[in-house]
Amino acid sequence: LNVLKIEQMINIDDIKILESGDKRLKQKCEEVTDFESDYTNIIEKMKELSIANGAYAIAAPQLGIAKRFILIMVAQEVKQIDLSDTVYSVSSYFNPKIIKMSGKQYFYEACISVGNVVGKVARPYYLEIEAQDINGKLFHKVAEGFEAIVLSHEIDHLDGIEFTDRAEKIY
Repeated sequence: LNVLKIEQMINIDDIKILESGDKRLKQKCEEVTDFESDYTNIIEKMKELSIANGAYAIAAPQLGIAKRFILIMVAQEVKQIDLSDTVYSVSSYFNPKIIKMSGKQYFYEACISVGNVVGKVARPYYLEIEAQDINGKLFHKVAEGFEAIVLSHEIDHLDGIEFTDRAEKIY
């Protein structure tokens, strides 16, 4: 069986953010099993597009990649007002699964795939997930508050769910 590696299937220069209404955003993504592939360039492109669009997280299906991985960024150091000088801590999660959640919080969410729409969404306050790193090594993550919102929003993308599908109110 000849399986194409991710770097043979995707031209980094052709990656762009899909817009709401694109049927690929509604598909359930495949698990990542090809950890011998190099996802480094794709992760870097995801980071670039996130920063350029003022987002701190992005999921592979938002770029037309039907694989179960997401990227979450946290600003570590902000230099002046120019966001291009900001230093980010970048975490990638491959095959993330929510294994425990509790509590409830509301947040006004937006998404780079949806445009200028905001929606009031109920999310868990506390999350535990299992995921794999870029090399396929399993890890456990606990998140609360805003981090739990971001993780659950991005994991939803992997199942073809947009925040507008969950929003109680859209603005």
